[in-house]
Amino acid sequence: MLKALILSAMISLLPPSMQARSVLPETEDEATQRYEAIADDVSSIVMDESEAPLFSGPAGREATGLLLAAVAWHESGFRRDVDECAGHLARGDHGHSVGLLQIFSGPNYEGHTAKEICGDRRLSIRLGLHVLRRAKEACPRGGPSAWLRGYASGSCTAGYASARQACNAFESIAGKTLRGMSCSSSGPVTFRESTGS
Repeated sequence: MLKALILSAMISLLPPSMQARSVLPETEDEATQRYEAIADDVSSIVMDESEAPLFSGPAGREATGLLLAAVAWHESGFRRDVDECAGHLARGDHGHSVGLLQIFSGPNYEGHTAKEICGDRRLSIRLGLHVLRRAKEACPRGGPSAWLRGYASGSCTAGYASARQACNAFESIAGKTLRGMSCSSSGPVTFRESTGS
């Protein structure tokens, strides 16, 4: 269910057909297959018992996966070149950030090289989750909005525009299936009745 939820959110944020106009163009079918692989990788990391969810409640892992999808959309637009770290336009922050979640070099790489991160999407997603977790710990007040400010700028009090865009996307996609989540709350998050959960 989580993979399908994340895939639906990704398609809602940026339809695969839009990737035809990307830096490394893809057909809609190619982009859809890559989106499915991304959703599978996000789901795998979020469901890993060694990774605590960012949100409390019975749907905490689902909310965590949807937040990762919103960050990936905001940071990379799910672009193939960014996903594959192909070309100079794939690296943000003057060449210091890589992967769909644009992991900034230094401590965020957790001892890995950019080449390792670029060659392993699940590693990249795991590192992005860790950056969000550290931002949550550094910015315990304010919920995901504060975490995203910390993620984007390294500060709980800077990066408002960037955090607002990612938070708005998160609320839009998560609000369709989850209750108790917002940009100012970390839960408890539950499923809406209509999801059948």
